[in-house]
Amino acid sequence: GANPSLQLDGNGFPVVSYYELYYDVTGGNLRVLHCDDPDCAGFGESVFAVDTPGNVGTDSSLVRDAADLPVVSYYDATNGDLKLLHCATARCVPDTDGDVIIDSIDNCIAVPNTVQENTDVNFTDNTPPTSQDDKTWPNSDVAGDACDTDDDNDGLSDADEASGAGCSSVVTDPLLRDTDGDRVLDGAECALGTDPTSAGSKPTAAQCGSTTDADLDRLSARAEYCGYNTNPNNPDTDGDLSLDGSWDGCEAASLNGDRKVNSGDQLLMVLEILREPSPSLRLASYDINKDGAVNAGDQLLIALFIATPGQCP
Repeated sequence: GANPSLQLDGNGFPVVSYYELYYDVTGGNLRVLHCDDPDCAGFGESVFAVDTPGNVGTDSSLVRDAADLPVVSYYDATNGDLKLLHCATARCVPDTDGDVIIDSIDNCIAVPNTVQENTDVNFTDNTPPTSQDDKTWPNSDVAGDACDTDDDNDGLSDADEASGAGCSSVVTDPLLRDTDGDRVLDGAECALGTDPTSAGSKPTAAQCGSTTDADLDRLSARAEYCGYNTNPNNPDTDGDLSLDGSWDGCEAASLNGDRKVNSGDQLLMVLEILREPSPSLRLASYDINKDGAVNAGDQLLIALFIATPGQCP
């Protein structure tokens, strides 16, 4: 915290530039602190190292420009240079696209998207019977809709869904995996020649593929193709294995938000079976094996994921 320079922003909150000295080979850094209250007493203060290579940041002097953005002059001892920093955001954190969402949490760094919509993020609605929302999906990504070419990950690009290209001119919803609600993904229907906008037109189970499980994720090839748009030869299609230690089947069988498969998921399955008498009308997200009905087969899959060695994670 050496050589500090302080001004108040438009809200009267302190903004401070200072020199952070590390007594090792990393040298020192220039940091900018932006408080979120008049006394810096909360938990939302932003502290960002705005220049780090070598020994930089001594003798800083900070002012704010007409747009309330910090401007800092400081000394780079490693190169013997006077430097000037003009922040692009009030908190001096990177915001490449200028949408006031900093790069570290922006789901489209190069495309402005203030609302941060992301249709194919890890999210599956499981209400009713509970008020929870599942945080797992076998094929999801972190790219926001503004920069994602397939917002719903159904195997059809947004452009093709809007134009009907590659689907006999049939237009589908780029934000819905299953436009007609027949429990077969739009991409699979288009590829197999059925109508993704008509629930009365859908491929047979045999058309979707075999019952084999080449990647040993406990999901059949037909379920992966028509139900999840996952790779039947890759147990972790979306590459998030490192996040929760599970694979495609585990994510499909996790019915609550804890990213695990256990008695909590069994309970949710039982509640859904008791809630809706008709197996074909029960929540599609509970149809783990994607056979068109929620029943004992899905209960068995959950049990297999709990029993060693199928434990998830």
